[in-house]
Amino acid sequence: MKKSYKELFTKYKEGAATVEERLQVEEELERFEALSQYLEDEFRDTDVEEETGEPVNKEALAVEKLVKKRLREVMLKGALISLLLLGLIFYGLSPLVSTLYYNPMNESLSSVEKDVSLDLAVLSELTMPEYASSSVYVEAKGFGSYQMRYSITDLFYQNSIVTEKKIVRGSVVETLNSLYDREPLFITPLEIMREEKESRKQREDIIELLSGLGSTNYGSVSVLFKNSLSMEELREFQTRYENIRLQWVAVENGQGVQTSSLVTGFSPLGSRRSAHLFSDETLLKEYPGLHLLDWLVHQGERSEDGASLEAEGYEKHYEALLYYALDRKSEISVHSERLKETEVLEESAAYVEEHGVRTYGVLLDGTVEDLLVLLEDEAVEWMEIKEMKVLGP
Repeated sequence: MKKSYKELFTKYKEGAATVEERLQVEEELERFEALSQYLEDEFRDTDVEEETGEPVNKEALAVEKLVKKRLREVMLKGALISLLLLGLIFYGLSPLVSTLYYNPMNESLSSVEKDVSLDLAVLSELTMPEYASSSVYVEAKGFGSYQMRYSITDLFYQNSIVTEKKIVRGSVVETLNSLYDREPLFITPLEIMREEKESRKQREDIIELLSGLGSTNYGSVSVLFKNSLSMEELREFQTRYENIRLQWVAVENGQGVQTSSLVTGFSPLGSRRSAHLFSDETLLKEYPGLHLLDWLVHQGERSEDGASLEAEGYEKHYEALLYYALDRKSEISVHSERLKETEVLEESAAYVEEHGVRTYGVLLDGTVEDLLVLLEDEAVEWMEIKEMKVLGP
């Protein structure tokens, strides 16, 4: 009994058909495919005839197909040309625009660090007693736009926060985790700190507070001296209290004491601030003393005033920081609105040239016991507690 095509096709799909049956089914499939193609072509031609109301001209249809093909080619070429032009604009014009504005990706000062990493390291040491900046990661966005990311470390607690900045054509337009609102070195106005009665009362209050704390407490304090100290006198003060760590030295610049935006200074020997960003030889040839320890080891020409090596190193280091910042003020000011709005660098340089490097106060760390001893020193007029923590076992 001859099987129906439906039965044969079912066996074919299930893989149960014989060789002869499989050949029969495949032959029918080929016929169906040819028939379908024929009907599709006829249907397309019929549609054209129905739309126009006229018999289809095969030659005209072929021309129409050719025209459509060429049109697609032209459109594709147009799209490719547009993409090429966009690429040329971005990769050709964008770098040109970027050269007109501040570029934090430049590496003109050091063979290992971007200029912006050095700029922020100098800025933080000069104006941020309690914080230090890291190397900076920069991503160019085109047309003078950059995304920056770096860490700011709290030198007392030794923890860091990530700061992000978006710079567009020489201006910071977005900032995440800014430290512009940090406290000044001294909160109390200078006229109160210099008033004998207030100074004595504040000293008594600090002694009472510290005496009530346990011996494992460790504090960060700012200290105002009765009289400004030369770097030689500062070095003597530092060696007198070996257990106390000097973190930052405020340098006189003729602008008073308490205004944070006008305070400049440096980190002395023993500070927790790292100087690894300043270790490049090319940089140190231009600014000798920028890396304090390097200058102490490979000191150049010494002055003849008889100052100790360390005291002279402090002077050289502060001057190197100051002159670096002056040379690159336009670049550094991008990151500090308050620096941009003042002439503190110029005034500091002029003051130091006339009066030398002298300090009116310091930021230091010590145990409760060490701080109580320090309060007995006649050179100390005022002390403010900045931070306090408990040391681990």
